[in-house]
Amino acid sequence: MNSEFAEVFVTQYWVDLLEKLYNKGESIVSKECFQIALVSLISLPSNKISKLLSTLNINSKSSFIQLYPLIAKIVLSKKFNDMNPDLKEKIGFLNTKRSKPKTVARQFNKASIDMITSVMPTITEGQAKQLLIDHNDNVEVAINILFETPPEVLASLKEYQDPTKNSNNKSLPKKRKTYLGLPMKV
Repeated sequence: MNSEFAEVFVTQYWVDLLEKLYNKGESIVSKECFQIALVSLISLPSNKISKLLSTLNINSKSSFIQLYPLIAKIVLSKKFNDMNPDLKEKIGFLNTKRSKPKTVARQFNKASIDMITSVMPTITEGQAKQLLIDHNDNVEVAINILFETPPEVLASLKEYQDPTKNSNNKSLPKKRKTYLGLPMKV
């Protein structure tokens, strides 16, 4: 397909027609639609693909996949992106690199921790912090739980682990339901 011809021929109407015939891959002609769409898109330069996608009013990967699954299958493929390395720069929503959320140290009210440790001196500051986490920073509930808990259980309360001080955040366990810092059976 000639590039000039493709630039004129491959329009929103063409894409909509192919998508309708493709029928989310369920059509008996879905394979042929894929091949036609692939040839059509390969014939376009990156700036024309970008312009085409902007006419489709696509602003996110998820809406792209949902509204135009055939075109998305091609444009989002690694091979297609290898052929058009500048495509991600031209199409804003493709240029989103998933960044890992930064772990932020949790802030604790020092007065709450002091209140818990003064009422129950055998509780460490780390255990008091964990109690506050487990009970939504409600000091009264945390203290009441301490009074209702047998001493042998108090000795084994879980310590709060600051995720920012852990050198390997990937190995942190998934959050589990706890009672007094001990795992609960659900």
